[in-house]
This record gives sequence, structure tokens and C-alpha cells, in this order.
Amino acid sequence: MRVRARAVGRLMRRFLAIAIAAGGVCVVAPAARGQSPADDVAVQARLDDLFQQTLRNPADLDATFRFAEASTAAGDYEAAIGALERILFFNSQLARVHLELGILYFRLGSYAIAREHLAKAISESDVPPEIRQRVGEFLAEADRRLSRHQFDAMIRLGMRYQTNANVGPNGSTGRFFGVDFDLPSDSRRQADWNGFGQGMLRYVYDLQRQSGESIETNVQAYYAAQIRLPRYNLGLIEVDTGPRLLLHPTPWPRTVIRPYAIGGFAGLGDVPYLSTWGGGVSLDAPAYFGTHGEFRFEHRRREFYNTSVNPDVAGQSGGLTLISGTLRRRLDTILPGLSAMVRGTLGESYARQTFYEFTLYQIDAGLTWEVDPPFVRLPAKATIAATLTRIWTDYRTPNPLYDPTIVRRDREWRFVLGVDVPITSRVGGFAQLVYANVDSNLSNFAYTNLAVSFGPSIRF
Repeated sequence: MRVRARAVGRLMRRFLAIAIAAGGVCVVAPAARGQSPADDVAVQARLDDLFQQTLRNPADLDATFRFAEASTAAGDYEAAIGALERILFFNSQLARVHLELGILYFRLGSYAIAREHLAKAISESDVPPEIRQRVGEFLAEADRRLSRHQFDAMIRLGMRYQTNANVGPNGSTGRFFGVDFDLPSDSRRQADWNGFGQGMLRYVYDLQRQSGESIETNVQAYYAAQIRLPRYNLGLIEVDTGPRLLLHPTPWPRTVIRPYAIGGFAGLGDVPYLSTWGGGVSLDAPAYFGTHGEFRFEHRRREFYNTSVNPDVAGQSGGLTLISGTLRRRLDTILPGLSAMVRGTLGESYARQTFYEFTLYQIDAGLTWEVDPPFVRLPAKATIAATLTRIWTDYRTPNPLYDPTIVRRDREWRFVLGVDVPITSRVGGFAQLVYANVDSNLSNFAYTNLAVSFGPSIRF
């Protein structure tokens, strides 16, 4: 246990060092998106000027609207709500104001108040049909979220083609006991199709507190059946559950903490392969310059099971600790609907056999664009997402099965491009491309793989 505690402590120290550097990234993030701190000052100056105009002439509805729109764009929903509420003081029947207030209160999670304003927004007979339909969707969602029991579910069914479905090495040789051998044909890279199903279920039990605290449970399940290589059929299920609690609103506004328990099971080739259980804690909070931050700590026990195809995997059984930090920011000033994400992860694994232990460093950077396609009217925005990942994996000691003198080092690039297109409010389609390239100092583990998948998705 002392060794494990030292490993976790070492991981925390490494993460702290990187987090200090990441703080600099937080500060310079606006420059990377074409908006410097000076731009933020200019935005705030414009907001102050508009606010002063509303104070000098409270009956100037145009100035109040401009202030509300600018506050909404800056993410200050409370200020926008205050401005719009002042407009209703002069004219309580403005449907546009009720609509904007309903959406703003919805974003803040005040669904009962949102529902009141949205209902007033469509109370007149001359409301355009498309507005009435859109508001009806908001009202239905508000009713659902006002329930103490809330369910969200999504199912994806599809086909996937991979150029290296068995994760075979790039070359025709493998290293064993320090000597290179020709690999049998079934151990070399092989292309294959599979059919897969993926399901996600989220259940939220509302604690009925003004702060919106709840208990959240998430279930994820996946199964892929290979066409030519059934020994690589993959199935898994994972469940996490825990409360989502608001920290003290004065020193940490809108900061949410969620401790959770986690458990899962995976099968490979339709036989048991891995079980895992553990727990973690996540912390979500607004950061500098409108950037949203998340910190996560997770530790789990992993138990691997030997099979006829994988007779030596039980030695990997042990613990895995992961620490990650994520920054997200909307980039609407560059392109409406665009947002960026960067994540850093540190991992520490210990195992029954030390040559399976490793330290992992991972960086993810991604862009997401929510867009209305030209020439096509959709019930919601389509989403295009791209993520680039770099992973460094350093093992602790040499594995004598491969080479008693070489400590394994893997370096991986991964690129993911995905598109989700809604067809109706509940049915859509998706397509995804994944490219992975792993460079390793042991030829057994150097490989490339290109995967393309597509199919329908259904939301409940």
C-alpha cells in the first residue's frame, strides 16, 4: 500500500507541475482564439457604456435590448435577465422579451420560471408556426426537467471498417525473448468490418433544491461483432453514480463537485476479459476569460482474466489512477457555434507483474462546430467535431517475453473527425473517422489503423 500511495503522490506532484503551466495557457487562451485580454477589456467597456445608457434613459428599449444581447453574448445571463425584466416593467406583453427570458432562464436551470415566460411568448394567436414549434420543444424539455426523475437515452447502430481490426504490428516480424521472428499470418494486421451497437442512459434524481443539486447515474454499453475475426468481438458496460453538488456560491460561483463510484465489465471474443471498479471526483467551474474548466481524479481496480486467445493478461491486474484537467471555451467571435477544448491527462498503473506497469501522459485538443447546413432545414444544428490526441506511455521494466533488455516506450497520434446530423427531433445520422498511429521501440506494438463508421442514432 505504501508503494501505491507513493505512486499516487508522485502522480499528483507531476500533475501539479503541469497545472501551473496550464494556468499560463488559461491566461493566453484568448490570444489563441484571436481575442486578447485587451479585447476582453473592450467588450467590458462596451457593456458598461450600454448599461449607463439604460440607467440614463430606462424607457429606451433599444438600448436595453442591445445591453441584453451583449450580456448574453458575453455569457452574463444574469445581467441580460435583469435588463429584459426592466423592459417588461414598461410593457409586460412583449412576446419577444418573454421568449428571450424563457431561453435565458432555461440556460440557468430555472425551468419553472422559464416555462412561465415561454408560455406567455406563444400566448398570442399571431405567433409564427416555426416559433410556436420551437417554443413547444423548450416547454416539453422544461416539463421533463422539472420532474424529480429525469431520463436521457441515446442509441447508435452502425457499421465500421478498420484497416487493422486485430491491432497487428506494421511489419511482418515480432520480437520475442530478444530475437526477431516472422509472425504467423493471423497475427499480422488484418482488415475487417463489424456491426456495432452503442447505448447511453442518464438518470438524474432531482434533490428538489433551489441550487439544482441532484444524484446522477450514467450507463454506457457497447458491443461490436466482427465479420471475419470473431475472436476480436468486443463488448463492455460501465456504470457511474454519485451526487452533483454546488459548492458555496460566494467564493466559488457556479462550481459543481461530483464524487462518484464506478464499475464496469468487458468481454473480448465473447468471453470475460476485464472487470473494473473504483471511484473518483470531478470539479466543474468557470475559469479565466470565460473559459470553463473541469478537474477530475479517478482511481479504479482492474482485474484481467486469462483466455485461450489471451493466456497471459491476468498479470496486468492492478490499479489505475488518472488525473485530468480540461479547459473549454466558445469561439463565437471567430465563427458562430464554434468551441474549443484542451485536456491534459496523467495516468499511473501498477500491476501484479511490474513489466505491465506504466506511466501515461496524454494531451487532447479539439474543435466543435454547431452549424445550420445551407439549403437544408434541420430540426436542430448539425455538429462537426475534430480531436487530435498525443499519448506517451512509458513502461516500468522490460518484459522478458519480448526483450529482457528493452523497456517498452509507446508514442501515439490519434485523430478523430465526427459528424452528427439530426433528421427529426429524435432521429439522426452520424459518421466518424478515426486514425491511430503508434510508434513503439518494440516492433510488436507499432501499428496504424484507419477506421470509418456510420449509422443512425436515436434519442429518447
